[in-house]
Amino acid sequence: MRGVAAMLVVCNHAGLLALKYLGVPDDPLHLFQWNLAQAGAFGVDIFFVISGFVMAMSARRFEGGLGAAQFIAQRYNRIAPLFYLLSAVLFAEILRSHVPFESRELVNTLTFVPWLDGRVYHWPIHYLGWTLAFEFVFYGIVATMIWSGRSRQVFLLATILIVFALAGGVVDAPWMPLRMLTSPLMVEFAFGVLTYHAWLAGWFDRPALRWNVLLLAAIAFLVWPIIGRLPVVHSLVTDQFDYVGAARRLLWWGVPALAIVCWTLTLSTGADRWPRRIARAIGDATYSIYLTHLFVVRIVEEAIQRFDTPVVLAAGSVLVISPIVGLISYRLLEQPLVRIGQGWVTRMTARLGRDCPTATGPRGA
Repeated sequence: MRGVAAMLVVCNHAGLLALKYLGVPDDPLHLFQWNLAQAGAFGVDIFFVISGFVMAMSARRFEGGLGAAQFIAQRYNRIAPLFYLLSAVLFAEILRSHVPFESRELVNTLTFVPWLDGRVYHWPIHYLGWTLAFEFVFYGIVATMIWSGRSRQVFLLATILIVFALAGGVVDAPWMPLRMLTSPLMVEFAFGVLTYHAWLAGWFDRPALRWNVLLLAAIAFLVWPIIGRLPVVHSLVTDQFDYVGAARRLLWWGVPALAIVCWTLTLSTGADRWPRRIARAIGDATYSIYLTHLFVVRIVEEAIQRFDTPVVLAAGSVLVISPIVGLISYRLLEQPLVRIGQGWVTRMTARLGRDCPTATGPRGA
């Protein structure tokens, strides 16, 4: 499912590239084309629901202050190295091209959470890092639960996320980290947390009819704005830092993402044949695909400009090349970087354990 989410985001940028060079105007008469191109951004909402599920599962392995520190260190090690490397490449291109940038963009690239931002978010050098900012705010809540000894209380975690999101509708926070903490998008993580609880309770052991009906309803809800040429899709992509815009996104994309993830959990893994192997490989390389596909889009755009490559062919090539580049990045960059970082995490944890002998680390596997 993570692989599907990543490829939806790739479709989003491939579609926008095609529209850019096909000369489709951004007006109500062409809303079908624009809605179709932008709908792939829905993959981010699937990511958030899956993240809530996986973090609720992972948090059970940790307890106490040492466990919270190790949890954050492992999440940082999983996300930061590849993001920093690719951001450095983009930053070098910015310097070469003399493109202006703000210091806060650099800060948000390094810290993920926009500590220096007020009501306006400064996009990181690799602009897809905005989703990682929401992820790290969520990780902070999970780490707090671990530190307090409540890592297994999934209902409490989901309740905290939902309460914060509701509070955002009452208090207009002047600081961007608080605006993210109180964003309706936090409910998407809560969806994943509650789905994990339902999975533990055996709700998805058999593919009951209700899950198929729920899937069809979710697909219809996703397709309706596209074929109905509703102007809502564009706002779902652009207004995620506005409370009303985020609430709208939660309704139109967050709820269907929940339904799709729930339906996926009813599927049998089946035999270890080539479709499953391909799905697993793309799923493993999801993060690399997510971060590297923008480079593929830029190279393909260069081909359009220099060699007059047919636009439809170029956009299609983005869909084919991006997972290949992502798989290569996963093998040659992401995996080695994570292994190196894991050694650092292990040494840090051992040192913290010696300094704080009363702290509790990860529980047994």
